[in-house]
Amino acid sequence: MRSPSVITLNVIIPAGLLGGDFQVLIDDIPVNCSLTKNDTHALLYFIHDHSTHNIKIKETTVIPEFPATIILSLSMFLTLVAIALAKKIQCKTRMKTT
Repeated sequence: MRSPSVITLNVIIPAGLLGGDFQVLIDDIPVNCSLTKNDTHALLYFIHDHSTHNIKIKETTVIPEFPATIILSLSMFLTLVAIALAKKIQCKTRMKTT
């Protein structure tokens, strides 16, 4: 039987916000927790003393803000625009000198 000063905490996090493994810290000390995932949510369950604490839930995997394909496509597009502008400026300067 648990002491009355020990409580359980259940945290539900939308799957879209965090996609990797989690680490739970209470006052910057790692604690064991139970993790259950489904298609829409991650459910964390852990036990701690009933008092004031600083609880942090950290994901150990970084989710990129933009997919790599978008960044690659955007940089290719900007490179092509820069080349086209450079050729246009070069063509105008040739026309002025002739």
